[in-house]
Amino acid sequence: SIDGSDTAFLQYTSGTTGAPRGASIPHRAVVANAHAIAAALRLGPDDVGTSWLPLFHDMGLIGVMLTALCHPYTVHVMPPERFLMSPDRWTGVLGQVGATITASPNFGYEMATTRTRGDVFGLESLRASLSGAEPVRLETIDRFHRRFASAGFRRESFLPVYGLAENTLAVTFSELGRGPRSLRVDRDSLELHGEAVPVPGHGAETVSVGRPVAGVRVRVCDDRGRTLPEGFVGEIRVHGSSRMDGYFHDEDATESALADGWLRTGDLGFVHGGELHVTGRSKEVIIKGGRNFHPYDLESVAAEIEGVVRGGVAAFGRTNAEAGTEDVVVV
Repeated sequence: SIDGSDTAFLQYTSGTTGAPRGASIPHRAVVANAHAIAAALRLGPDDVGTSWLPLFHDMGLIGVMLTALCHPYTVHVMPPERFLMSPDRWTGVLGQVGATITASPNFGYEMATTRTRGDVFGLESLRASLSGAEPVRLETIDRFHRRFASAGFRRESFLPVYGLAENTLAVTFSELGRGPRSLRVDRDSLELHGEAVPVPGHGAETVSVGRPVAGVRVRVCDDRGRTLPEGFVGEIRVHGSSRMDGYFHDEDATESALADGWLRTGDLGFVHGGELHVTGRSKEVIIKGGRNFHPYDLESVAAEIEGVVRGGVAAFGRTNAEAGTEDVVVV
């Protein structure tokens, strides 16, 4: 006999920035997050999903499989290696089954854009193309739309989202059917003072990932845990019915991650017009000459160089004791 407080599974977080830790997810959190996703997508029995996301990752496990079990609708799933070997298999299946919902990290849309050969048909049924698990790039959205507009793909079906394993999955969703909404901000203010000041024309571009899903609250805090006003960059903190109980057999990490019931995500962002914009991860920020650089921004610039493969760039900081600052390294 089990109840909502019992552990459903351990979702191990990425080991890319440290040793993987098992987020202990109770049954009530799974049900709550599946409900929040279904409500945000307005899921119905006539919907058709298509996914290549691995089921050992929270985006595939929760967003695809468990949501479909809690709120039944048809989902077509392919192994991720089939997609990686030939991304046009994904876009082909989308049209063949008349998919209404799909999801991918940004790099998946980029791969499908550059490696799909020949014509694709039947994408007019897509009403929600979720993009999450890594920073959402407006240029990728625009390239994907240009490539598949002739197949019926509509730009307004793009749905930028934000989530993490410690909150089971979903935290914020953009508004359904509106399309991606971006904001250009003054780069100097953002990098030097952590303030997102809107500017016309050129500037650092951030994409909104929307508002909190049902049962979730979000705030942006400074180093002392105080809520910051709109437009100021700080740590994103999350509270609600989808939150993990803690890290499996790791009391120190649990204590560090949970503050007064709020989950400290380690992600940085700001709120504008009531919507969340994610700017990066606090552990990955490169401080060069007093300016804060996010690796994804540097990687995006490097990827524009002829001959550089998109998704094949890594940027990071390396301490330079003699200069008293960090060197920027791009591989």
